[in-house]
Amino acid sequence: MKFLIINGSPRKRGNTDKIISVLKRVIEEKNLKAEEIILRDIEMKLCDGCENCANSLPCPNIKDEFSKKYLPKISNYDIYLLATPTYCDNVTPLMKNFIDRILPISYSKKMGLKNKKIGIIIHGMSGMESFKFPIMWIKSVCGWTKAKFVGYLTFKSGAKAGDVKINNKKINLFLNKFLK
Repeated sequence: MKFLIINGSPRKRGNTDKIISVLKRVIEEKNLKAEEIILRDIEMKLCDGCENCANSLPCPNIKDEFSKKYLPKISNYDIYLLATPTYCDNVTPLMKNFIDRILPISYSKKMGLKNKKIGIIIHGMSGMESFKFPIMWIKSVCGWTKAKFVGYLTFKSGAKAGDVKINNKKINLFLNKFLK
């Protein structure tokens, strides 16, 4: 099984990066493979709404690092873990743009995420009241991509990097849902 972890945090060495490093270590301890895409480090322009993706066609208007290097191999994984802090009770703009940009592999003929397992890792200062909206959003994404929403991992974090308190037991419980 191959994991793809999508890091949607705009902040380097922040709480999202910290939780992902623990997550990757636990995945490796299970003798599984995990790759990470750090969205802040990739040239990924905004979707321009051309609607070619609705016909599973590549966007003719956007030629960037994401479309050339990452989009062609996005559907090569079994499990997708989206990791993001909350922004205004939702995912970050980077994560939203990522989902918008994978539409060409998600719609119609290609259905590149069909039957793939997806989970979301969310943290922030507000807690569960703010976490429910990104969870509902990713469930909706799973609905139209025909992916399987497997679960979520949430934790409260402060604005300062390092304000993360999560243990391996909680991460193992989350990951075990994907390995069934």
